[in-house]
Amino acid sequence: MKKILLAISICMGMSMAAQAQFTLSPHISPVFPVGPVNNYVSTGLGYGAELTYAISDRVRLGIAYDRYRFDLNTKNLRLGNIDLGGLNLGGLLRGLDFKFNVTPVTGTFQYLFPGEKIQPYVGLEAGVYYISASGFGLDITRQYFGAAPVAGLLYPVSDRLDLFANAKVQTIFIKENVPVINEGVDQYLLFVPVNVGISFRLDK
Repeated sequence: MKKILLAISICMGMSMAAQAQFTLSPHISPVFPVGPVNNYVSTGLGYGAELTYAISDRVRLGIAYDRYRFDLNTKNLRLGNIDLGGLNLGGLLRGLDFKFNVTPVTGTFQYLFPGEKIQPYVGLEAGVYYISASGFGLDITRQYFGAAPVAGLLYPVSDRLDLFANAKVQTIFIKENVPVINEGVDQYLLFVPVNVGISFRLDK
């Protein structure tokens, strides 16, 4: 009996492996800062890729890598209630070399809804977000936990190729201890990338 069960298990495993479907999805995106961070950085540009594995017709699991780059927002730059842009500091600051990068490395979950031609889907990502900022004599790199709900659309072009677009609400949870004031900083940053890309199905 054990041999029969073992044989059945091996056959089921081989069947699942034969039907395994991996999808590679590179993309590019404009990235919109939301909330207070919009006072400091402008709309950014990003790129990335996602590798998913279909565990059923509706569910995919995977990993994702993104890279977002932002410049200093010289138009809406504020310090508290002071509009620094209104003080004509924007022109002075525009030429300075300031870089702000966000790099999420996340696990992903997707659920695909039925569709005749265009297939909607929702998902969730969570993982490590690497933040780096340089300029004004600063060079800072930090790691934080973050998560992002996702909503998108798939448009099949062929058996192995889809076009897709989605939007993510990237939320970075920041918790830092500031020795100078002997207090903690507990807040979050929001970015909304709008991704457009191509999905390649890597069937066996």
